[in-house]
Amino acid sequence: MKNIEDPKEPSLREMLASVLAAMFGVQNSKNRARDFQKGKPAVFITLGIIVVTIFVLLIVMAVKIVMSYAPH
Repeated sequence: MKNIEDPKEPSLREMLASVLAAMFGVQNSKNRARDFQKGKPAVFITLGIIVVTIFVLLIVMAVKIVMSYAPH
């Protein structure tokens, strides 16, 4: 079990998990405190932009696939 007093910053996997959890609004207070105390804002912003871009591209692709089966 990791302690909030742990001096190391969160790993890339932990930061990605935090970004995904924040997108869905399910981030727990322990991880949020760790992110604000030890994380670098630039990394979270970059990951957030990448995740949102991928999400939007997936939605666009899904709409195009569905629309290709719609009658003209």
